[in-house]
Amino acid sequence: MSMVVVLAACVAPETGAPPPGTGRPPPPPVTATTTPPDDVDTTPVPYDCEPDDAVNELTAGSVKGRLNNQQVVTVTTSAAATVAVKCTAVGDPTDVHLLESELAATTHTFDLGGLLVEEHYDCLAAAVCPESTKPPGAFAFDTLEAPGELAPVQVDIDPVLGMTGAYTLFNLEVCGGSWDWIHLVDPHGRTRWWHPVPVEPNMGLEVRHQGDGIIVWGGGYTPLGRPRQVDIFLGEVYDSATSLPDYATTTFHHDGKQIADGRILTLETDTNVIDGTSFEGFAVRLHDPTTGVISWRYASSDALEAKELPPDAYQYGDPWHANWVDVIVENGVDKLYMSLCGAYKIIKVDPVLKTIEWTFGMGEDFTLLDTAGNPLPDGEFPSCQHGIEAIGDHLLVYDNGWLRGESRVAEYALDTVNMTATLLWTWTDGWYRCCLGDVDQLANGRVLVNQASFGCTYSTEIHEIDPVTGAVASTVTLRPGDASYRSERLDGCELFANAAYCQEIADRVVELASVFEP
Repeated sequence: MSMVVVLAACVAPETGAPPPGTGRPPPPPVTATTTPPDDVDTTPVPYDCEPDDAVNELTAGSVKGRLNNQQVVTVTTSAAATVAVKCTAVGDPTDVHLLESELAATTHTFDLGGLLVEEHYDCLAAAVCPESTKPPGAFAFDTLEAPGELAPVQVDIDPVLGMTGAYTLFNLEVCGGSWDWIHLVDPHGRTRWWHPVPVEPNMGLEVRHQGDGIIVWGGGYTPLGRPRQVDIFLGEVYDSATSLPDYATTTFHHDGKQIADGRILTLETDTNVIDGTSFEGFAVRLHDPTTGVISWRYASSDALEAKELPPDAYQYGDPWHANWVDVIVENGVDKLYMSLCGAYKIIKVDPVLKTIEWTFGMGEDFTLLDTAGNPLPDGEFPSCQHGIEAIGDHLLVYDNGWLRGESRVAEYALDTVNMTATLLWTWTDGWYRCCLGDVDQLANGRVLVNQASFGCTYSTEIHEIDPVTGAVASTVTLRPGDASYRSERLDGCELFANAAYCQEIADRVVELASVFEP
């Protein structure tokens, strides 16, 4: 895992060298920036670690990491100390990466990532606690190119509203490409991280950052789409094939994710038969990647047996078209939420008891109201939905709008006692896509909308909107013909120690200025 800046005082030296990767996780996201009063002294507080003559030698260097824009940095000192490394891009001096060890030792190894591609970096390494009596060590490196199929994207940011977070993570289908990608770009649209997805181009993929530098993906209508965990530095570290022995004959699609407690959720196709006619259904499994234990399996056959999902449209081959799932543990019990696009329904399921607790949609369990409590017509329910979010008693929905001929985003508040649903707000800029799409709640109340498109047709746009005003704060536009289905926005402090996008890192660079002086 990555080594990043640690805001800490001097740590008592330990004997021996720590293993590579001994550092704290990235600092928490910066949620607000305040300006101190004029009478407050904002001069950085100097370190309380005195120079030590024993730390009179320091060597530092790096070698290429797994990706072309990653480096593995090694620093050695003649006596145990904590150390810091600062690397600055020559072509963009604001791109300053700061790594700092947590424990005092004589050897430190750091993973340095999120660098600009095809860029030259000059680096300084210095002992911090205790400080060295010698100048910092210097080294440099050049990063190489990104894969040829990856292209920079266009990012437009409202100068008043600004952009929430820094990095945009999304699945990518390149027009004419041979496979899919996971792509991470910065606020300028520049490539910062990537991972090839070993499936033939298919937009039905989920990609999410789980924290601690782990990306989880799954889907793609293929056995190869079983969920995987990818460490941003190490590459793939878990393949759910180890827990699902039937993976080679299972079609995974649309969704594959890790839930909050670490278990992994899979969405799969299943075959149902009625009156001798076979048609496509769904199956959902939740398993523990550590033990391989499958917690439960819930399938459309369970709903048919309980007569809870009507098979009215089974002659069409795929009556429900499950396209999104999530599990929320409520009072210690797993609750499964599912989007059934073809049936215009969202269901909440007890997957252990195999019962549907409620169904949200036209003519189902909820009466739809506006914010004044007045009834709304059924047309205000979603008509095919993708990439939704269940947040407490709210549903944030990307509604393809098959019945309206216009797509939109909507938020509904559910009252499961009185069985009413209140439509809180909607947003559209008039676009319409029959399929795909994603919506995510951002921490500051804004919403990220992926106006997905099929490859080689439209340009996918990822908008950040303010649901109160309807204003668009930022837009990420992919290269014409390239397409994305799911996306999320990451804070600048989550993955990489880049002072350009993480204020906490920028402050630490200022605090450490004296140790990097010649």
